[in-house]
This record gives sequence, C-alpha cells and structure tokens, in this order.
Amino acid sequence: MSIRLLTEDEIWDTSIKAELPMLKADKKCQPTDFAVLLGGNFNKDDSNFTTMWWSSTYNQVFVTAVYHNEGMGISPMRARYMSIRPAMEFSELQKLFHTCKIVGENDKCFVCIAGEYPQTIVNLQNIDINLANYTGKFYTINGAKAGERAFEPQELPELEYNGNKFIKVTAHLYNRANSSTVNLGDVLVVDGQDYFVKVEPIKWLVDKKTNIAVCQKALVAGIPMNKSKFNNFEQTDLFYYLNNYFSKEIVPAPSKVLIKISAPRINNQQVPTL
Repeated sequence: MSIRLLTEDEIWDTSIKAELPMLKADKKCQPTDFAVLLGGNFNKDDSNFTTMWWSSTYNQVFVTAVYHNEGMGISPMRARYMSIRPAMEFSELQKLFHTCKIVGENDKCFVCIAGEYPQTIVNLQNIDINLANYTGKFYTINGAKAGERAFEPQELPELEYNGNKFIKVTAHLYNRANSSTVNLGDVLVVDGQDYFVKVEPIKWLVDKKTNIAVCQKALVAGIPMNKSKFNNFEQTDLFYYLNNYFSKEIVPAPSKVLIKISAPRINNQQVPTL
C-alpha cells in the first residue's frame, strides 16, 4: 500500500492528459480545522480554500502547489504551511478497510467513507474533561518548534468522552497579516492555546475513470517535504510520514478497555497533562 499526493499531471490538463475528470471543474480543497490549527495556510477571505501540495517538484528545490484561487504555484520544499490531501488507489483503500461505505456519487466520481481522523474543533469548556478516558491510540504531528524545518514526531493521545473521540492540540496558526487569531466555526482560536478536535470519519472522492481516491478535505498540515533536494516523492519526509504514521492512524483502534484519564502512563509513555 502506498499513500501519496496527487501529481501535477493528475490535477492539471498537461500534455500527457492524465487529469482526473472529477477535478476538472474544481481543484480547490477545504482544510479541516485540524490542518488550520497545525499551521496550514488558507485564503484570508474564505477559509474554505486552502493552499495544498502535490508531489511534483520545480528544479528539485521547490514544490508545486494548488493555491486557493486554483492557480499553480511553487513553495520551498521545507515549508510547513502547506496542507496535505492524501491520495491512493481505490483498490488499496479497499484492502486497508475491507469495506468502504458509498454515500454519494455523480457522473465523474463517487464518495465513500473509510477510516477516521481528527477534523473539527469543538468547544468543551462546559465539559468535565476529567470524566474522559484514554483509548490507547495516538495521532502523530510535527513537534518541531515554530520556524524549524524538520519533522520531529509528536504523539497526541486520543480521548473518549460520551461516545465521541477527541484529541487535544496546541494551535500553531499560520501568520496571516500578523494576525494571531482565527475563527473556526463558533470558536475563536488564539495562537499558542490548546483546543479539542473531534475524530470523525474520512470522506474520499473516487474518480470513476482512474479509480484514484483522494481525501475530500486537506486533513493535516505542518509536515515539510524534505531537508534537501529531491526528484522522487518517495524520498521525502512527507512520504515517510504518510506511510509510516498517517496510514496506521486513520485505521480505527480495536475496542479495548478504556484507560482513565488520571493514569500517569500509557504504553510506557508519559501522558501529557490536560
């Protein structure tokens, strides 16, 4: 199995005619709240449109991208502000999840649900979080300090409360016009503060012509491509992240005895303070 990004040829009508029909009229992509909290850049006039990477390079130094206006651009390969929209062959998606629930379709694609991932910010101010439990599952983000262009894995433990699952994450907002706040739904997010994000099912768009599946939203941000030149996406830090962390973390954890939130350690790892 290989989780990847779409290529330039799959997004744009290039000379080899490999563009996905389902993207011909709309190449824009909505970022999840989680991606924004992790520093994903988005259009200041409409947060539904994000800047995202694909897996092509420019002179082996810059990475090509889709901008919020559907235009083509380039960014430094060490940048952390690009949102990530994972893609894979539909046959591989079926192998990973065995069953994929189809929830809609049109003449170019169908929509299916498979897997889960943190996506939407929630306001838990009125909830006694001490009543929650750890599930034993973790989600990996980039824990490198702001301004550093490395990938340093940091695990965020999954919590269960009243039948729903959440993670707690510190906001590292992309600096847009020197603003350190952003509204996500009814939550005013302040850079540097902690927020809860709900784990939700992932929707995939599957192109009927090519059977390529791509996440409906850009799910995550903060992972640089690489630290040096490259001409093969499979050599990058981002490919490593997608196939060694993300691919495992989108699979729901098996049912198990939940761990009370007061427990000092999980799997021999120190539990972060809530």
